[in-house]
Amino acid sequence: MADHLSERLADNVLAPISNHCSLDQAAETEPLGTVLLVEDEDPIREIASWMISILGYRVISAASGAEALLEFRKANGSIDVVITDVLMPRMNGLQLVESLREIDAALKVIFISGFFSDACQLPPDVIRIQKPFFRSILAAKLTEALGTTPSTPGPDRHPPTISAQ
Repeated sequence: MADHLSERLADNVLAPISNHCSLDQAAETEPLGTVLLVEDEDPIREIASWMISILGYRVISAASGAEALLEFRKANGSIDVVITDVLMPRMNGLQLVESLREIDAALKVIFISGFFSDACQLPPDVIRIQKPFFRSILAAKLTEALGTTPSTPGPDRHPPTISAQ
């Protein structure tokens, strides 16, 4: 399953990325903001984290809602936007955002999901990204949420290696 997922991610997410970068290179400039990325699937979280870094943002990633709550509290107000999967075990994205907004009512949020249905019960005015997604879509949604303009990757930037688990 992980091999198939990795191949699908590489075909649908990394294929349009012909430029290469390391996370160290992305961190050389002042970040445009801090993103808390919450995704329970490791390969998707790794690639999304890399794309967000390439766009010029600092990334704090979490594999669950509970971990995200801890990271949010540790960040002490430095999170500019949360990008969260909608469907996750134990605490889904909606429950997570409800808990986070008890701490910061003005928190900006982007929801990601493999599918959006009426069962997701998201308000119509929220920012959404359908998985799999391209870096350009992610950049546009971050710009919409934060009003920032992501950086353009240079020719020496490498995508992460996806480890099959």
